[in-house]
Amino acid sequence: MQVNTAAQATSKTALLLLFHIEENLYAIDTSNVIEIAPVVLLRKIEAASEYIAGVFNYHNTIVPVIDLCQLIRGTSCKISYSTRLIMVNYGANSCQGEHSPYQKRQLGLLAERVTETLKVPINTLKNAENMSDSSVMGELFIDGKGIIQKVNWEQLVADGLDPALFTERSGQVNGAGCN
Repeated sequence: MQVNTAAQATSKTALLLLFHIEENLYAIDTSNVIEIAPVVLLRKIEAASEYIAGVFNYHNTIVPVIDLCQLIRGTSCKISYSTRLIMVNYGANSCQGEHSPYQKRQLGLLAERVTETLKVPINTLKNAENMSDSSVMGELFIDGKGIIQKVNWEQLVADGLDPALFTERSGQVNGAGCN
């Protein structure tokens, strides 16, 4: 029986994507990251929450973009060479069933100084300190780079974010048809 050492290494570590907001360092898990892209021109949605930077055409799909700086710090991301759109997949609400055509949706996360990744032992994350009441702001842990806070972007979708942006082809809002 052969043992896949690459799979073992992956199961013992998490790959995190790092970004900065001012002097603070944040990370998101890369397991649902599709692509890291340069910033594109966004169409502003006037009735949306402040932290929704807008929407754009991603492979013929209208995709909402969340400004992580606005969400966390309260001011918009500064557009610079290292500002990026982190494209992520997320699953549809469980009430839609596993054969739903809406199982995977895309979301853009706008962040500053997206320049590197970090492999972290799973135990480091399990033993990290949670010092926030926000479900989006995750655990704090220490690395050679300093104190890093994990951002649970998945909670943005789970918490309902801004339902007006997450409409399905049928015109229903994600989860609105659940009985």
